[in-house]
Amino acid sequence: MCSLCGRLSGGAVQELFEQFPQSLRQLFNHCRKERSAPARKFDKDDFYLEVAEHMRIEPEDVRLVLHAVFASIHSQITEKLSEKMVSEMPPNVSGTWYAARKAADLPR
Repeated sequence: MCSLCGRLSGGAVQELFEQFPQSLRQLFNHCRKERSAPARKFDKDDFYLEVAEHMRIEPEDVRLVLHAVFASIHSQITEKLSEKMVSEMPPNVSGTWYAARKAADLPR
């Protein structure tokens, strides 16, 4: 979650947290940043490597983990925010993002 928040603009992170239930906000509060903070720019490989190192898993397993995390996020956010977030993600991560959205229990 922190790797994803680092990749998103402060405004997108703020919207994400506003759509989370309070219990999730508390779990990931340390990942938040200032609303005006810019996104860190890095490519898909850098993003996957950062996640792998943070979670202490093999880089080839990251896509599966991201799919589960992304599906969980999708279950809490609107499609409008989903589209905003994917526009700020590294190229090639969007495929995992969209696949996870199809598998998610979407909010009504």
